[in-house]
Amino acid sequence: IQEKEFLTKNTAESLRITLKSTIDLVTYLLNNCGFNYVLTSKLNQDALEKFFGIIRQSSGPNDHPSTPNFLQLYRLLSVYSLVKPPKSGNCTISSDKDYAPVITISDLKNAMNENDESNVRENKIFKLKTYIDDIVEEGRWDMDDVFKDNDFNDDGTFNCVVYYLAGYLARKLMKKTTCKMCLSGIKNIEGNTCISNAAQLVHLKSKGFLIHPDSNFFILVRLIETSFAINANSPNAFDDTVEHFFNNNYTIPFP
Repeated sequence: IQEKEFLTKNTAESLRITLKSTIDLVTYLLNNCGFNYVLTSKLNQDALEKFFGIIRQSSGPNDHPSTPNFLQLYRLLSVYSLVKPPKSGNCTISSDKDYAPVITISDLKNAMNENDESNVRENKIFKLKTYIDDIVEEGRWDMDDVFKDNDFNDDGTFNCVVYYLAGYLARKLMKKTTCKMCLSGIKNIEGNTCISNAAQLVHLKSKGFLIHPDSNFFILVRLIETSFAINANSPNAFDDTVEHFFNNNYTIPFP
């Protein structure tokens, strides 16, 4: 057989690795794991191919996503409908208000309170774990049932989330310039000492590496987010958001 009639070098090498890996795996299962037999037909990559198919399908018309797009889609799919199954199907929805054990936002905050004594905090965490175990065991995974009361729409929560997002944007922008004046306009140099209520989320999540945005930059992002929230359902959301932002005569100082 001539070389041009055989497999390509990469294909032949991949085939050799696949066969050797299969033999090694079967030998390990038989000798070390007590298997009586191994069904090699079960050793396939269908699950992997299915996963890549889902990624390609989720990317819309672009069925050959780039590496950044693949990572972004993977992160989105990892959390999509993770704890909230469909509300309809071949089952009835319970109308009982006490259907699921209720976990309040206060329970989470109390469990994360580092000012409590160790035994008190351990009891709170154990109680929270019990709630979560009950939810999982009984299949009551609807997020609306679990967290019945929340403060997601409060101004304080909104400011905390926008402040965290502004810090992320500041980190990205810092990579694009070395101008000290520009950096001072997007980053709070004394971020670790910031006592603003909006910085609470960053203080909780930071291990010394999160960026605190400059106050003016934070205000800018908050105003943009407010304009977007007003025009989010518009067919021309981007144009309407920009127009709304500038028509309201927002003035943002710059150092």
